[in-house]
Amino acid sequence: MRQIIQKLTPIPTVTATNQTFDVPMPSVQLPKIVLPTFTGKYTEWPSFCDLFSSLVHNKPNLSGVQKLQYLKGALTDEPLRLIQVYQITDANYEEAWNRLRERYFNPRIIVLSHVKALFQATALTTGSAVDLRKLLDTMEENLSALAVLQQPTAEWGTLLLHLLSEKLDPDTRKQWELSHKGTALPTFSELCTFLETRCRVIEVAFPITKSMSSYAHPGQDSAKRVTTTKPYKQGFQ
Repeated sequence: MRQIIQKLTPIPTVTATNQTFDVPMPSVQLPKIVLPTFTGKYTEWPSFCDLFSSLVHNKPNLSGVQKLQYLKGALTDEPLRLIQVYQITDANYEEAWNRLRERYFNPRIIVLSHVKALFQATALTTGSAVDLRKLLDTMEENLSALAVLQQPTAEWGTLLLHLLSEKLDPDTRKQWELSHKGTALPTFSELCTFLETRCRVIEVAFPITKSMSSYAHPGQDSAKRVTTTKPYKQGFQ
């Protein structure tokens, strides 16, 4: 009888209020980050140093042993040989890292290397879109690096204008000169904008060969092809 009564008696429900429950959340798989590789080029040291510092050096949850293991795995050639003598211990990491910094953090060599790369950029013989973009990329890469190194690149406009124009192939150089009216000196930014526009035109008109052989016609008004897009390099005059 007691069992029958228990079955018939409703069981009271208790409602929880003002309580917080931890709900398990699915773990998120973050993308694997590949450490940069340093081969010993002085111009690559600032970028490598910043990336490695952010990913490894400044991580307090990593031990010296782990950091040194990561550091050796990110080096090749001369830099690796430089710290190969350090056994993987907590104490040796700081010594190895400081030795690399003393060897490769040389602002004078880094700055002069970027300036040299500007002057030694390959002069073009044909004005293909690929070659023109490669030349522009070389200028942009080294000028950006020099700006980071606090060099007054924004004041070099006239020098860069002459340097870049001398690297152009004859046909592109001719079209650039035809695009000017009057005797006013153009700016470096205008030349970069002209070349960017010319690359886009070549890629559309000649998607296969991207050749300049039949693009330019002396009788055409090339100035009409230059759009008022954002200057390639802000701050240059």
